[in-house]
Amino acid sequence: MTSFLSVKDLSIQMHSQNILVANISFDLNKGETLAIIGQSGGGKTVTASAIFGLLPPGLKACGSVQLGGYEVLNVTPGVRLRKYKLEQLFLVQQSMTAFDPLSTIGQQIIETLRSHKKNWSVKQCLEIAEDALTRLHFSDSKSVLKKYPCELSGGMLQRCMLSFALCLKPTLINADKHTSELEIVSSRKVIDQFIEIKEELQTAIILVTHDLRAAAPASDKCLLMKAGREIAFGTPNEVLNAENDYSKLMKRAVDKLRYKDHAALS
Repeated sequence: MTSFLSVKDLSIQMHSQNILVANISFDLNKGETLAIIGQSGGGKTVTASAIFGLLPPGLKACGSVQLGGYEVLNVTPGVRLRKYKLEQLFLVQQSMTAFDPLSTIGQQIIETLRSHKKNWSVKQCLEIAEDALTRLHFSDSKSVLKKYPCELSGGMLQRCMLSFALCLKPTLINADKHTSELEIVSSRKVIDQFIEIKEELQTAIILVTHDLRAAAPASDKCLLMKAGREIAFGTPNEVLNAENDYSKLMKRAVDKLRYKDHAALS
């Protein structure tokens, strides 16, 4: 069976000299989640950006990224949507800074939806957004749409961001540092909702994080990166138990965090 997302020998350079990422390869099917794990500066975000066609100026990618059978490396998201009908969603990292503080949640959801679906009316966008927020366990979705970001918690803002996925039904989602601001309980709720979205939409999801503990429950595969290179690939458990120094350090950290989580939740 052909994978929905196939990345082969992906490398990224700056100014044709400095190699930031080298020879990254993996396959991802619909309904699967890949966690890209590593320390800050290890190449996680720039790898995901290249896959999504969002590399900043000055960076060049080579290799192959096939999405839905189409070669899309260095093809922008707009062209992917127009030419290949590939709807993808890039969920921005920290929810506290992702939303415009001067606009309501409803205004921002409407703006985002209409930028993707130009034939949708404002009323249609509101109805779809209300339904999505209700499915993400908001008891009063109409009230949430009228609130400003500062009136909602970090966990609630993350769930508002996830509503974009339920509204747009993308084929590919990237979530970068999706739980970095959240407390343990809120983080687990967001992860549970990623799992629900993956199962309902059968979308492919890439999670970019340094926290394997948070990503593991939702992840089918993990890519561990250091200094722009792959140092382990497999299931979360396989990556944790891989024979390299970074996996061993990460395993000790995860064990300590599990103990703290248990104490915090008990």
